[in-house]
Amino acid sequence: RRGMLLVDIVGAEVSAHFDCPDKKWKPNLPEGNGGSSILAWMVGGGDVLQKVRTICFATQEILQSQPVVTEVAAPAKVFGDIHGQLRDL
Repeated sequence: RRGMLLVDIVGAEVSAHFDCPDKKWKPNLPEGNGGSSILAWMVGGGDVLQKVRTICFATQEILQSQPVVTEVAAPAKVFGDIHGQLRDL
């Protein structure tokens, strides 16, 4: 929910042609359940480090449950950047 709210805030800034260097960017976040950083606001304040660890472990479990290679029927078209991994084709 907060992620979508942040997307809306950034979208409003883009629509208003607002721009600044990243290190000076201070979005106008709603008050409450946060802290002094965007990360603290995104996770609702509290023990931010523990919440980030929980997110990382949950992400790791999800990624480890996914296959590394996706099998597709030939012929197939590959879209995107293969990052030089030509042997993988």
